[in-house]
Amino acid sequence: MILICGLGCFARQVDSEEQEVKHILVTGGAGFIGSNFVRHWPECEEAAIVNLDKLTHAGNLMNLRDASSDERHIFVQGDIADSQLVSKLLHEYQPFAIVHFAAETHVDR
Repeated sequence: MILICGLGCFARQVDSEEQEVKHILVTGGAGFIGSNFVRHWPECEEAAIVNLDKLTHAGNLMNLRDASSDERHIFVQGDIADSQLVSKLLHEYQPFAIVHFAAETHVDR
């Protein structure tokens, strides 16, 4: 079962047999919209967040200051175009969902 919370995050009904830590991968989680998702996620879900952000002009670690003390938040500075890094994260954390917020906001063409 998937429920949508008012904050836009998803909560799953977890079977009692599921004991291991679950992860989601969030791209662009240091930007304005992504960081709000990251900061509010723990209110709806127990799964840990692997937050991948390149920290360009749109991403700012100050947006994540509330999440930095949460041990379920794993920040990785990197580019979603780096296929080796993304493959490594997918293999290591095996996320059950990917939430994509990474985007260039100042693309002229």
